[in-house]
Amino acid sequence: MIAKKSLNKRDRGFEFSGTEYTLIFEKDNIGFVRFDCRSKNKFYLDPSPFLKTPKNEIYVLENIKCTYPENGDLIEVITTESESVINGSYGAFKRTKIKYVHNWIKLNPSAYIRNKGMQPEDYIDFFNRPFSGATEYMEQLSFCLALCTMSSPTIGCNGKGGIDSGIHAKESSWGSFKRLMALIPPEFRKTTSRFYYNQLDKERNFNYVNSEEINIALRDPLNRPVHIPIAFNIEIKEVSKYKEELLYEIPFIRAYLLDSLMFKPESPSKKVESHLINLINDMVSDFTNANAVFCDQDLGSAVPKLCDAFARLRLTEKISKTEVDECGTLWMDMFHHSNRLASSNLSPRKLFKFTSQALQLYLDLENSYGVNVHIPVSDIANVTNINLWEIEEEIANLRKKGLIYSPNNEVIVLLDFTP
Repeated sequence: MIAKKSLNKRDRGFEFSGTEYTLIFEKDNIGFVRFDCRSKNKFYLDPSPFLKTPKNEIYVLENIKCTYPENGDLIEVITTESESVINGSYGAFKRTKIKYVHNWIKLNPSAYIRNKGMQPEDYIDFFNRPFSGATEYMEQLSFCLALCTMSSPTIGCNGKGGIDSGIHAKESSWGSFKRLMALIPPEFRKTTSRFYYNQLDKERNFNYVNSEEINIALRDPLNRPVHIPIAFNIEIKEVSKYKEELLYEIPFIRAYLLDSLMFKPESPSKKVESHLINLINDMVSDFTNANAVFCDQDLGSAVPKLCDAFARLRLTEKISKTEVDECGTLWMDMFHHSNRLASSNLSPRKLFKFTSQALQLYLDLENSYGVNVHIPVSDIANVTNINLWEIEEEIANLRKKGLIYSPNNEVIVLLDFTP
């Protein structure tokens, strides 16, 4: 089945992402570094972190004064000479070109990322295949699902990137959702993957060894805070009426996804960040004023994560205030729609409570720095008596409640709050 096909076993042009196609067929001596075993001066240049190069080429760094590139860097090399080596046994000879590198230049991957003809709207449209009818909510739901698959480099209360979603769905709708998620490559379903995706019926803990971005879709979550709630209260087609179409489209959709995951959006400008912080405050107000909620929320990370996913979807380096509003509106719509449909009686005010240590940390930071100011994470231990090993956990608690915004791993911003 093509949905389970390994990323390293793609040999047809339409299976390559736009970036991979460009670096394989249109560019020489440019690629992502992959060292040859433990060697520091021998490496391959792959067309993406998800595909080993199909070219029989290996690069040797001959300039001893030259610094070494990092594994995974996108670089362009300057070669002095090359030679061909033939190895193997009779009937299975292999010619390998060895290129000697005099120097190299690190490149910005975002400048080389290309989508092959597909528009963001085409990617979004893929996610409405199981749905019947043409309602406004169907468009919102498709857009939301598209953003969730884009993942996000923004960290959440678990200290990782990615987007967690809470799914409220009947068994048939849950099955349709998982069929859509067949677009996720099998490599991304391993906990050792840099980008990890999973769809869970029940909450479970995993050891994410190397994962930088974790994307969990959890059916009816009880304890895990999520970034966006999604209610599948929409008419679903019979599987036979859309399954074949899904399987046909998956290679093209997957290629678009691979390009997007390589894309790194820029940090928001001060004006956009201020706008984003105001929106987080509005979300906290909506959450605490709700009569009941479907599931707990990671309020401080939801919109920043969705904004980065939006930037990846459209390959937009800088997010605008208009796009922040669009992501905020999407969260608000999904939040209120899921709360109307869910049978949960969870009290928002009960969920919003936090530990006395989290409150103490907030007050310590407010007294030392004030609100809406970038606070270096490395300095926090100097202004509070909370144990060093507990600070990270309490920062996560405050972020989940929407009282901290984290533009990156180095700084946090304390948001306005009256305890």
